[in-house]
Amino acid sequence: MNDRARRIRDFWIFRALCSLSVGLGIWLAFPASASATRGRVKVVNNTIVTDTGTLVRGGRVSLDIWDETPTQADIDTMKNSRGLNAFHIYAEYPGSNKAAGYNAAKVDKVVDLADKNDLYVVLTIGSGGGNGTFNGSFVTAFWNFYGPRYKDKTFVVYEVCNEPQAWSAPYNNNTLTMEKNAYAQIRGLAPDTHIMMMSYSQVVNPTQAASECSSLGVTWTNASVAFHTYGIDGKEDAALTAFYNAMKAKGIAYACTEPNLTLKAITTKLFERDGVSETQFISVHDIASNASAFSSWITSNNICWTPDFGTWPSCPGTVRGTGGNNGGGGRGGTGGSAGAGGRGGPGGDAGARGTGAGGLAAGGRNGSGGTLASGGSVGTGSGGIVGTGGVGTGGVGTGGSNGTGGMTTDGTGGTPLTGTGGTPATGTGGSPDAAGDASSGCSCATSSASSAPLGGGALILGLALLVRARRRRR
Repeated sequence: MNDRARRIRDFWIFRALCSLSVGLGIWLAFPASASATRGRVKVVNNTIVTDTGTLVRGGRVSLDIWDETPTQADIDTMKNSRGLNAFHIYAEYPGSNKAAGYNAAKVDKVVDLADKNDLYVVLTIGSGGGNGTFNGSFVTAFWNFYGPRYKDKTFVVYEVCNEPQAWSAPYNNNTLTMEKNAYAQIRGLAPDTHIMMMSYSQVVNPTQAASECSSLGVTWTNASVAFHTYGIDGKEDAALTAFYNAMKAKGIAYACTEPNLTLKAITTKLFERDGVSETQFISVHDIASNASAFSSWITSNNICWTPDFGTWPSCPGTVRGTGGNNGGGGRGGTGGSAGAGGRGGPGGDAGARGTGAGGLAAGGRNGSGGTLASGGSVGTGSGGIVGTGGVGTGGVGTGGSNGTGGMTTDGTGGTPLTGTGGTPATGTGGSPDAAGDASSGCSCATSSASSAPLGGGALILGLALLVRARRRRR
């Protein structure tokens, strides 16, 4: 090979390496962050919660008998101005007389919209007006089709079948066998997907319901019982509390996937008080475009929560303030990401709407000092569900890794990040800046913090090499 040919070869090799360096730099410097797929739901405090620990709160997308595919404008409003983070998709129904999978294109579109917008999906077989019955062959065919289809979609939850029997426990043997077989089928096809079972229309006979659920052979660490709120008018609090207690006694989590619309304000307020995830039986379009369908009764009934997106309907004290991420006494509070007062202000998540001293009332869900305050591993004190017990006054240490406010959840000690001198996030003495970093109080940083410097370096190196290559070419 002569000298000229060698120089040409070396030039193209050098240029290829430069391009690779630039590409790597761009990829590392600008990683996906806010639009990344949501992580799988978890079972916490006997309900399902999102990857950041918030409740799942959703709207209806009926594809079984209607086409309620939401527009992007609907979704933007639902997320940013209505405080919701999920779609409940009624995908198909056996009365269509079509083979399972007939609605796949529509379902795919809604699932893709959820992924694009950082939302969750609860996918179920609709009733199509045939509530209180099920078609066993269709259930099997449906999950054979959809089970593997979304098994790797970490934001998708499977609900076996909407209201398979009229209307409450005890379910008959055919229904129990269907639920048990469907669970085994789905678990085999989608090993990591959360599965919701039973979908009781009513929560009466709670002891019987808990007993039959516990006999299904289900691993409840990644499964839960779905329920609806029909037939409990006038006794909502007592009926729901009895149902929760029966399920808790068996170690079974629960969430509401369809509330009775005539009780929506009452039950939504109870779900927020008790920390129970819920999907509304109101279409996403109506939630977004019709104030009377959703937002007006939320406001008029003083119902509030800290949303995943936007600020509505944040409770007093949870929106930005002077000392931390989200306001004095709120989620960020004056002490940083968790601050004085915890996630829901001076009173924790539920604040003054709690149920008596030591419950969800003043003192917050975990009481003064947080989960890890002084006195023992759990403790009971008057400060909340967990009370004043824990492993050391104030958490990890005054001004240390997690500040004086305690390191775990919601009481006076706050949630997962910093206290007055906390290191990772915000607070008065927090490391990034005194005013807070505008995050939602999550204790985890995105990958951009660690990869951006590497990406920037690779990008600069690549560009420099390209310039040098051009000069050599001349």
